[in-house]
Amino acid sequence: MNRNFLALIFIGMSFGTGSGLGQSPAPAPDAPVFDVASVKPSSPANNGHSLMMSEGKFTTENQSLLGLIKFAYTLKSDDQLIGAPSWVGSKGFDIDAKEDAAFVEAAKTLPPDQRMAQIKLMVQALLQERFHLQVTRETRELPVYALVVARGGPKMTAMPPPDLSRTSASPPAPGDAPVKRRGSGIRSTGRGDLTGMAATMDLLTNVLSNQNETAGRLVVDKTGLTGNYDWTLKWTPEKSASMASGGPGSGATDETGPSFFTAIQEQLGLKLESQKGPVPVVIISHVELPDAN
Repeated sequence: MNRNFLALIFIGMSFGTGSGLGQSPAPAPDAPVFDVASVKPSSPANNGHSLMMSEGKFTTENQSLLGLIKFAYTLKSDDQLIGAPSWVGSKGFDIDAKEDAAFVEAAKTLPPDQRMAQIKLMVQALLQERFHLQVTRETRELPVYALVVARGGPKMTAMPPPDLSRTSASPPAPGDAPVKRRGSGIRSTGRGDLTGMAATMDLLTNVLSNQNETAGRLVVDKTGLTGNYDWTLKWTPEKSASMASGGPGSGATDETGPSFFTAIQEQLGLKLESQKGPVPVVIISHVELPDAN
């Protein structure tokens, strides 16, 4: 399954409580849904991938159903999706979905986390309608990687958390100098190259869970670190089957750098330990290819 990322900024997500275990129900009468949506197979010639959200719109380009399910159900790793047919991770889809204008206006008053939760519910409803997706949710004991502090301690630079009290559109108070805003995130300029900017450990584990080297395992934070950190992580990426055959992502990489696991220890002062732990999973009981529309 494809876990490559192209120049993305990752944002933090946490597991929701969900609606309990059991088969995914039909959307409640008052559940948010898109006003109109089109779902079409992507062109085989398209090697890019995108998932975009803007005011009143949700769009994807060549996005796999695997990626859509992971987004909609807040899954951090491939191991958290069980029972998926092979095409779920290999076939891409272009989606253009729009929200009702009145709904968009009302949603402007919501905090960002609630707004994101609404969008995920809408994508869940879209997957149920167009892909006839039916799922159950469980917690299972699975192999995980625990992110812990290595001997010698962290090697990252502690940073203050982003100031969320002022938006970029908010003018400075009288007498205050303009403030250069600095967000929190992780930037990737290619495989084997990550830069953390005031990033939390939750954000770091999200991104590590999606690297080829973790082989689909969930990475859980057991560092005990609660702050924000700047850091740089560079390693020699493992070659996927696609890269070895000259497919997408097969560009030149630095073969002299450290391995993924060594780089985490040497550059971040952290390490990944193989353990078992409780992992929330989504189990597919039924899914179909959508009709193009």
